[in-house]
Amino acid sequence: MCCRVLLFLFFIGISSMASSQPISTQKDEPIEETNSAVTPGVDAEGEKDKVIYSSEQIKYLVDEQKVLLYGGARAVYGTVSIEAETLIFDLRKKEIIALGHPVLYDGDQTIYGKKMRYEIETGYGEVVEGRTAIEKGWFEGKKTRKVGKNILEIEGGKFTTCDRKPPHYFFAARRMKVYQDDMVITEPLLMYVGNVPVFFMPYWFFPIKKGRHSGFLIPKIGTDSYDGRYVKNLSYFLVLNDYSDIHFSFDILEKKGLRSGVEGVYVVKPYLEGRISGAYIDETQTNRKRWRVQASHRQNLGKKTDLRARADFQSDVDYEVDYNENRIVQLNRRLESYLSLTKTWSGAGVNLVANRTHNLDSDQISQLLPRASFNLSNRRIFESAPGESVRWYNRLRASFSTLMVNSREGKEGEYVDRRAADTRLNLSMPVTILGHLNVSPRLGFQETVYGRDTTSSSLPWRHHYTAAVAINTTLYGLSRFGVGPIERFRHVLKPSISYSYSPEVKDTFSYVPGIGGVAATNSFRASIGNDFQAKLGRGEGSSILNLASLDISGSYDLRRTGRRLSDIASYLRVRPVEPLEFDMRMSHNPYERKLTMLSATARLNLAPRGSALSRIFGGALAGNYVRNIADRSRDTYQVWGRVDFRPTDKWHVVYSQRYDVNDRKLIEQSVRVSRDLHAWEGQFEWQTFGDRWRYDVRISMKAIPEIKLGKGLFGIFLP
Repeated sequence: MCCRVLLFLFFIGISSMASSQPISTQKDEPIEETNSAVTPGVDAEGEKDKVIYSSEQIKYLVDEQKVLLYGGARAVYGTVSIEAETLIFDLRKKEIIALGHPVLYDGDQTIYGKKMRYEIETGYGEVVEGRTAIEKGWFEGKKTRKVGKNILEIEGGKFTTCDRKPPHYFFAARRMKVYQDDMVITEPLLMYVGNVPVFFMPYWFFPIKKGRHSGFLIPKIGTDSYDGRYVKNLSYFLVLNDYSDIHFSFDILEKKGLRSGVEGVYVVKPYLEGRISGAYIDETQTNRKRWRVQASHRQNLGKKTDLRARADFQSDVDYEVDYNENRIVQLNRRLESYLSLTKTWSGAGVNLVANRTHNLDSDQISQLLPRASFNLSNRRIFESAPGESVRWYNRLRASFSTLMVNSREGKEGEYVDRRAADTRLNLSMPVTILGHLNVSPRLGFQETVYGRDTTSSSLPWRHHYTAAVAINTTLYGLSRFGVGPIERFRHVLKPSISYSYSPEVKDTFSYVPGIGGVAATNSFRASIGNDFQAKLGRGEGSSILNLASLDISGSYDLRRTGRRLSDIASYLRVRPVEPLEFDMRMSHNPYERKLTMLSATARLNLAPRGSALSRIFGGALAGNYVRNIADRSRDTYQVWGRVDFRPTDKWHVVYSQRYDVNDRKLIEQSVRVSRDLHAWEGQFEWQTFGDRWRYDVRISMKAIPEIKLGKGLFGIFLP
């Protein structure tokens, strides 16, 4: 018999309510329905206060005020539901007891157990031998109690991110307190690998919170030749709101002392974003007070208007080299700060910039205070009307720019100020003649006014113009034969010749950044580009394979009285097969018939992309050679290499190095070995750069990288 009975049982009147049922109500005789679903409640008007339950068989014990559900039993109260083989609904205590593989669903959380007790009104409860999943792992406990809305207390608890049974590792504690989507507090903590305890802490906590939140970050522990033993990035991440945060950090350096830092970041997309950071250290060995301040800002002011800013200052020229582990940053020997405002229209733009650049090697400082520019991109002067034929004057094009610069250069206290305003107008009229020749005549005008010239004249003017014409075309040639899958060979020839003339101008004007000087020209320039290709296949399925290219160029200067022909420059690029690349640049003196410059680079990819070999083996070998014509002893020849090896799905080995063949020494090298340990990942890394070295060993949990075994210390920190 299948039916659904709706009962509103008020606890204070349960006896009189039971006696009104049209069935036997003797003390020891239960009321029984089979294959039924019943909905009793504590509030007849509130849907949220109803308990809806169903099962294959239901028994009502009136005197005991209990409802027994057998076989596929299920009870639902609000967002909470319980499923089990047997459910006992105690109306007096307002609780549900679940037996036989019970499962409790509370929102997006699921708890499994051997026995459960759930209090309907408070939402609290207890699970025997319970197990529940969180975002980063699983919790188990001999006895788990829900003591708050999002708080669990676990006795005899275990936590692991390993999905194997039994798990490869787990953390165990006599007592655990779980704050859902926040953290876990344990007392005490034992870490097991297999069933072997490997680590003990009397008290600890670690994160299980999702998303961006405040907390401690992972410190970096290691040793290197410069700092000695260290603990870096001992820090706290503070979330201010949805748009900004602050990061406070400390580095403890054996040879240097305590280095402190702070960084603030703000992002309000798409309107603005930026960061401000600073660091300070009072070095114990040298008694030097050293610091660095950096900031950047980008803001969209609307209507194609952008504001950008950057600040970069440090106490001395070597600070970045000493405290930044990034080798690329170490090689950057310039500090640049600027403030830029840009407004653009269709084909036009205005830019206002204040800039400061510090060359750390020469200690020279260059400043623009400020630089203002306006640019009008190349465009047609006279557009043709729709439907009309294009006349010669419709091909006329023009571009315009103006630039005002106030510069200051030199070392601290030895600055030289220079000012200038520059205006340029370029006219061109590209045409195609004889169907194949592209002809581009060009006429350029330049007017520049300086604050002062080298003769101390005030506001001198410089007038200059350039006239030029360029002719180029593209020719194609196909072979009459092919080889194997190659249907035809193709040669693409790109000859070009140009002539340029500009008059001589007296050289009494000072150099101003962004404007530069002018030189008289009366010369021809010619170049030939060659592309050698292979055509694969026929018809629509055909493709072009670039095998090699060779570019040759030179010029002929009519202003010279002798040796008017310049050095002949050539650039060769060869790609015979996918893994191999070869580039070479050369220049030759046509009169002395000798080499004046040579630079060559070769690269071999050890495993072609997409091949079966690339799944287990990869990397590249490269070499660079530069010949110094004036002094052969200063030739440079360096070799780079990188090997990426995956002998199994679990192991990954990467080795890289850079070797100076001339000096016969390694410039830098690194080794990284990692091992997939299922729920964990182990990694060893060793690096050298010049006379510096560092190494690091760590084992980190994949699901929670904040939990890691590192060199010399075990680190579990709140993110």
